Amino acid sequence: MKTARRTSIFAALIVILVQLLVPASMALAASMTNVLATNWVTGWKLKAFNNSSWTDNGIWMKQIDGGKQIAFCVEHGIDLDMSGSDYTPSSYSNAKKERLAEIAYYGYYSQPSAKNYA
Repeated sequence: MKTARRTSIFAALIVILVQLLVPASMALAASMTNVLATNWVTGWKLKAFNNSSWTDNGIWMKQIDGGKQIAFCVEHGIDLDMSGSDYTPSSYSNAKKERLAEIAYYGYYSQPSAKNYA
């Protein structure tokens, strides 16, 4: 019994020592730019929300890392900086990932164009 306890304490000390000696990994966020995909002007009015209305001037394509990847806005009308939004993060789930992947594939990736992006 003492040997098992000594072994577990020794292993825990080694793990702590390795954590202190190994430098922390860096995670870098991707850079994002907005590129005008279409010049459509659209207006919205919602009676259910106290006649709230807004106008979109063009559809902006979100490109990640200099256009290497295309990103999609999940919540229309909310910029990525999320200032003043009622954004509430939700936990990741495979079901959400699969649904978003299907929307992106059938809506854009099967025939990439500015119209399908919009």
